[in-house]
Amino acid sequence: MRRVVVVLGAVLLAACSRQAEEPARKPPADVPVWVVFAHRVPGVSAMTEAQAFNQHGHIVELHADRAISFPDTCARPEYRETHARADSLLALDYRIRATDLGLAPDAQLRVFDVVCDGALWPVMGGRIFWDAPDHGFAVWDGVFFELRPRGSR
Repeated sequence: MRRVVVVLGAVLLAACSRQAEEPARKPPADVPVWVVFAHRVPGVSAMTEAQAFNQHGHIVELHADRAISFPDTCARPEYRETHARADSLLALDYRIRATDLGLAPDAQLRVFDVVCDGALWPVMGGRIFWDAPDHGFAVWDGVFFELRPRGSR
């Protein structure tokens, strides 16, 4: 009996670990269409302030069967989700403070990466930090573009 329990445990463990390794097909939020309404440049950026401002109104769509960040489209996106404290993630990956984005240092972020054709999608919306169900930051060229659901104010 003990051997059966050990074997079943090993099978369940293998099944669970396999699921964890596979990227999710589910989009990162219930709302699929997001719009850039503001931006922050807390550090070094490849864009000028005017170029960043010109991105206001940019639409990012995240669906199960496609992702769109005009003019780019990913026909078969996969979504990877991780969680991190704002202060740790932003300091390590971007050399900025959470407060530079108006976040509390201990804020919890849901980090979503869009994977297209096996690689991270290198467009606005390819990586998004969600700090609330109706607010996120799309990081692109050193600019943190603020997103909200299309149609909300």
